[in-house]
Amino acid sequence: MAVAIVAIGTEFGYNKSQQGVILASFFFGYIITPILGGTLSDRYGGKAILATGAVVWTVFTLCTPLAAAMGLTWAVITRIGLGLGEGVAYPAIHSMIGAWIPPCERSKAVASVTACAYLGSVIALPTSSALVVSSWGWRSIFWLFGTLGLLWSIAWQIFGASNPSSSTLISENEARWILQQKRLDHIQGQDQEALNRPAGITEPTDINSGEQLEDENEQIRTISSNGEPILYRPLSSIPLEQTTSLL
Repeated sequence: MAVAIVAIGTEFGYNKSQQGVILASFFFGYIITPILGGTLSDRYGGKAILATGAVVWTVFTLCTPLAAAMGLTWAVITRIGLGLGEGVAYPAIHSMIGAWIPPCERSKAVASVTACAYLGSVIALPTSSALVVSSWGWRSIFWLFGTLGLLWSIAWQIFGASNPSSSTLISENEARWILQQKRLDHIQGQDQEALNRPAGITEPTDINSGEQLEDENEQIRTISSNGEPILYRPLSSIPLEQTTSLL
């Protein structure tokens, strides 16, 4: 919209003030849904919330050319709707990062998401500028990115997953390892030695230089650095379907 707004204003007679209102109206919607999106993502899973948001912003993107032709009010409503849809994206993504990524790798995951968002702008802005001056005109910007959003939404619905236990694209061992890492973080805090264990190890060893004793109930007692015992059952002895409560 930042690229197309001048052409839209010229075609439909929107002055500078009205163009500013159209641009700003996106944020009226965007500030409403982030907290709601995060709450719903934690309750229902990030996949469903992100998919819903993507469908909403895709529909409003495709409707933007028609709304702009219908008048200022409709253009503003469309932009608010776009903001409402996009507002849930980052909360849903961060919820899934918490479910998918072991604590020792979450900073890199968040940084990657942020970098990719800026990469999208690097690609989208020159592409939009080229489309504005092309024979297809400014409307093609919204048709192109709306279509891409629709295709992405379909792919996400098929392949996306809120957490490892609901994914069909990873093995049971991979899912178990992710859950084991989360379990270790819960027990040992930010013990980097425990969090960085190789993926093939399913039971912790030498955590905090502690002593481990296995009893007949398959519980492991770890003597922590402050001398207090910690009892837990290794995830390798628990069926995968029973570990979803850890997410």
